[in-house]
Amino acid sequence: MNFWLIYLVFFLPVAIKEVIFWTFLWQNKEYRGDKMLDYLSLPESKKVIFNIWTLLRLAGIVFFSISLIFNLEITAIIYLILGVWICEFLVFISKFFLKKKLLFPKFTSKATALFTLSVLSIFLIPFLFYNPEVVDEWFLFLISFISLSIPFLVGYWALILFPFDYYTKNKLFQSAKKYRDSLGNLEVIAISGAYGKTTTKEILAYFLENTTKKNSQSNYLTAKTIKNQNSNISCARQTLKLDPKSDFFLCELGAYSRGDGSEICQFIHPNSSIITGLNYQHFSLFGSEENIILTESESINFLKPGSLLILNWSSPMCRKINLRPDLKVIKCGIEAENNLEDDFDYFAKNIVFDGKATAFKLVNHGETYDLETNLLTKGSVQNILHSIAYCWESGIEIPNLKKLLKNIPTIPGRAEVIKKDWGQIIYNQYNNSDGVRNLVELISQTKTNKIILFDDIMELGKKSFDEHNEIAKEIASANPAKIVLLGRNYSNIVNNSLVEMKFKPENILFWNEKNTNLIKKQLRANISKSKLETTVLLMGYQSKNFLDL
Repeated sequence: MNFWLIYLVFFLPVAIKEVIFWTFLWQNKEYRGDKMLDYLSLPESKKVIFNIWTLLRLAGIVFFSISLIFNLEITAIIYLILGVWICEFLVFISKFFLKKKLLFPKFTSKATALFTLSVLSIFLIPFLFYNPEVVDEWFLFLISFISLSIPFLVGYWALILFPFDYYTKNKLFQSAKKYRDSLGNLEVIAISGAYGKTTTKEILAYFLENTTKKNSQSNYLTAKTIKNQNSNISCARQTLKLDPKSDFFLCELGAYSRGDGSEICQFIHPNSSIITGLNYQHFSLFGSEENIILTESESINFLKPGSLLILNWSSPMCRKINLRPDLKVIKCGIEAENNLEDDFDYFAKNIVFDGKATAFKLVNHGETYDLETNLLTKGSVQNILHSIAYCWESGIEIPNLKKLLKNIPTIPGRAEVIKKDWGQIIYNQYNNSDGVRNLVELISQTKTNKIILFDDIMELGKKSFDEHNEIAKEIASANPAKIVLLGRNYSNIVNNSLVEMKFKPENILFWNEKNTNLIKKQLRANISKSKLETTVLLMGYQSKNFLDL
């Protein structure tokens, strides 16, 4: 039997497929060991790692080893292993013809290096260890073992590349710092927090871009980080792209561990800071509430005396931040239990949703303003307060504020309203505890037929059970007609809590990729039978599969 031919035709393509997946996964986790370990601790990762093909390969090696040890007939085992490879190869190839979704990394220089080194290793190891004097069955055993080692092999090369990556990043940061230092008149606003960063950034940019500079006929030239790209590398690259004529740079700081915020602030040199709100998001990476508070407030250490610091004072964790007495601290918040108006510099109360807009009263230094915005949820109102507070405290009067508030551009995938002839979809791609609660509260006030699709909230660590349990109770209180649980890790927790709340089990649907069309059919049947308009709330990454309802 020509094992080399089988190796090249069937094994190598399947091995390359595995390398592609693990390169994608490392890139998705930003090549961070802490994020990868957190993923590997989840139930869904066990299904990914120990999939049917891996289990069959493992079984083949075990039987193969037993046969060799006890001098048993191994022909059947050989054909079993070969059969697994051929079947896996055919399934892989069929996905191309059927145009099924395949997970490919974005082939940046780093991803390309990781992929290339891993594939070369897989290709060369059999040649290096091949011994023509040893029976071919040992060669089959060797490459079978390699197939199981691919996750470790890709991880090994990710580790080996780390020093080169570290050197490249630091060189990039130094270039960004040097360029930032040359922009003496640029106002840099560091925006950090567990949630609300991107929305606050976009709202503030919208206000500034539509405001005329003092003693000028032109509006403020405003730069910002792209979408939710807030890693240190993304921030550095965006810094290097700044127009020298820019008046403002709104920089969103992403953080997962101590020092992440400081690393960015060392080259952007912020003039002011906005902390949008803190909760247990990324708790599994931070490890403690103290680390969350210290990390998300690291930008404060880079502010000069007298600089502006805007805080979400409605967030209990924000109240635990160690505030410097030499800063101009502005406290923003919204009406809620235990919130006293006098504790805030900017306060929103009488918040009312009518399904199409949000009306509220803004109280600032004793003055009250009746305002209305096209954005929904209390979280959006909080983000609006941060933006108004920055402008007003910086001496920037926003012209036509009421008009601007009614036409704020919505961010795709963030409480995005999609109109349908049967009602509306509210789509929120990125889940966090506070955002989910705000959205559930929003639709609970609508007199519509309600359908909720909910995906897991990730990186909560040991807080996962409590957070999903509490959110399940709030979802049940909204009294939806149907609930679809999209999560691969915590759906059972949510389901158990819903049942405890006396929610009918027959109205709870569990999603997987294979039953997507069946669930769509059931939801469409519910929508068509309802005498009311329907509001479908999509929450979490996997909910995008139902946008075509």
